[in-house]
Amino acid sequence: MSTKERVKEIQVKIDRLNCELRHIRYGCNHIDTSVEHFGSTGNFDPSDDGYEKKFTCLDCGKIWREDA
Repeated sequence: MSTKERVKEIQVKIDRLNCELRHIRYGCNHIDTSVEHFGSTGNFDPSDDGYEKKFTCLDCGKIWREDA
């Protein structure tokens, strides 16, 4: 099997597994999560200050951010 064929075979498997992972994460309730708080403060213009939370679901591994 050529390198090109092997790479294509692996990419097909990666795509299939990513699809399965998206399906699992979509159905997860994200009940068991960790939260990290981030802030960008001390800017010259205080209206540019920002705060956000980074959530990680400990069950499915999904990571998302929300404004605080």
